[in-house]
Amino acid sequence: MRSRSEAPPRFRGSLLHAIAGETQLLVGLTVLLVSVLSAGQLHRGQGGIGFEGVAILGFYAGGMATLVLS
Repeated sequence: MRSRSEAPPRFRGSLLHAIAGETQLLVGLTVLLVSVLSAGQLHRGQGGIGFEGVAILGFYAGGMATLVLS
């Protein structure tokens, strides 16, 4: 365990260089899903499942398949 006087480890590059590949995939997928959901709220239709419902299911399934297969 580090003492309080020790400095935290330094990383070269941005914060995204310090996180693992699976975490990058999940962060990117989350940003994508929130963007599609926001676009769906702006373009709100009256009936049935809109494009955002189908797109969210598709992106989620694709992201989970990529995560499992990698």
